[in-house]
Amino acid sequence: MFDIDCKHKIVVKDEYTPEVLLKKATDITDFDNLYRVVNKIINNDSDYEIEDIKRMCKEDIRSAKKLMAFEVTKLVHGEEEALKVKKASEEIFSGKRATQEMPNYTIDFSKIKAGINLVDLMVEIAMAKSKSEVRRLLEQGGIYMNEKRVLEGSTIVTERDLVDDEITLRRGKKSYMKVLVKR
Repeated sequence: MFDIDCKHKIVVKDEYTPEVLLKKATDITDFDNLYRVVNKIINNDSDYEIEDIKRMCKEDIRSAKKLMAFEVTKLVHGEEEALKVKKASEEIFSGKRATQEMPNYTIDFSKIKAGINLVDLMVEIAMAKSKSEVRRLLEQGGIYMNEKRVLEGSTIVTERDLVDDEITLRRGKKSYMKVLVKR
């Protein structure tokens, strides 16, 4: 475990999945400290020079954040996993269909056939800590099912919501989960 001292401290734990690391790293908003974060990461083993990072932070902060996220993920999980997550992230945010590398959760078809409340499902798959958190997100328009905004807490997920035996759920802008239905 290591941490990086900046406005939003990143504490990297071994149990963090590559997807979680990518999200945490790209959530840093203190641009003055972003350079120091990236600099600490790349000093471990990176192809980037410090001047490249300084220039990138000034010219294109999004690219700097993506680089930092990749480097953190590579450092903790290895280059192969980092490349998988990077590819999945690029596909997800370019509007392409969900990839195999997207975090997923398998649910039995019987639950979908009977109908499961979206609020309950979001808590079951750990996309929210509580039902009240899901309801708040729904009220704010922050929950999407198969890329369609869901506003009702009474939404029941059924067979008609399946696309190739899966459902893609999104919380906010960056948190995705593919729910795989096992028949």
